[in-house]
Amino acid sequence: MIRLKRIGAYLLDIFLIQLVVSLLSQIGFINSNYKKYNNTYQEYIEELDSYQKFISDLNNNYEDNKLNEEEYNNLNEKYPELINYLENNYDDLEISEEEYDEIIENLYDSYEKKVFDYNYELSRLNVISVIISVISTIIYFTIFQYYSNGQTLGKKIMNLKVVMKNNEKVKFINLLFRTILLYGIIITIVQLTCLFTLSKNNYNHIIFFIDMIGSAIELATILTFLIRKDHRGLHDLICSTAVVENIYEEEKNKKIIDYKEEN
Repeated sequence: MIRLKRIGAYLLDIFLIQLVVSLLSQIGFINSNYKKYNNTYQEYIEELDSYQKFISDLNNNYEDNKLNEEEYNNLNEKYPELINYLENNYDDLEISEEEYDEIIENLYDSYEKKVFDYNYELSRLNVISVIISVISTIIYFTIFQYYSNGQTLGKKIMNLKVVMKNNEKVKFINLLFRTILLYGIIITIVQLTCLFTLSKNNYNHIIFFIDMIGSAIELATILTFLIRKDHRGLHDLICSTAVVENIYEEEKNKKIIDYKEEN
C-alpha cells in the first residue's frame, strides 16, 4: 500500500513542479530564449520530418531499381531543399544501385548531423529553463519539505513523510542530498558543465554516455524501491532516509471520525 502511495505522491509532486517550471519559463524577463527555443524546436521537427518523408518516398519510387523523370520531378517539387542529393548521381534518368546506396548513406549522415546540431542548439537555448527546474526542485523538495515536517503537497495528500532511517525528523543536509540524487540534479549539472566547456562535437558524443549513466541510476533507484521490504530506494539508502506513513495524521483523522460518529 505504501508503495502505491509513494508513487501517487511522486506523480503529484512532479506534475506540480513541471507546471511551475513551465509557467516561469514562459515569462519573458526570466527566460528571454523561450520563443526562440520553441521556434527552433518547430524547425527541428519540420526539417527532420522532411528528411524522413524524402527517404521514404525515394525508397518507394526506387522499388523497381529505376527512377523515371516523372518520379524525379515529383521529388524535386516536394523536396527542393533535398533534391541536390540526387542531382549529382542522376544521369540519363538512371541511378545505379551503388549510387542509390551512396545517396541513402549521405542522407542518413546529413540527417544525423542535423540531429546533433539541433540538439546542441536546443540545449543551449534551454539552459535557463533547466536552471529554473533545478532551483524549483531544490526549493520544493528540500526547503519546503524540510519546514513541512518532511512532507511535500503530494506526501501530505497521501499521508506520508520523509524521516531519518531511525524515524527521527529528517535533517536538512540529508534531504538536500536526497533531492539531488532522486531528481537527477547531479546529472543535470554535469550536462550543463559539458555544454559550456566542450566543443559541439565533443558534447554531442559524450552526452549519450551521460544520459546512459543517468538512466542507470534511475533504474537502480526504481529496482531497490520495488525489491526492498522497507520500500527504500537507492537515494534513501545513500542518504539514510525513509518514507513512512504519517501516524500522527492517521490518529488525528481517526479521532475526528470517531467523534463525528459518536455525535
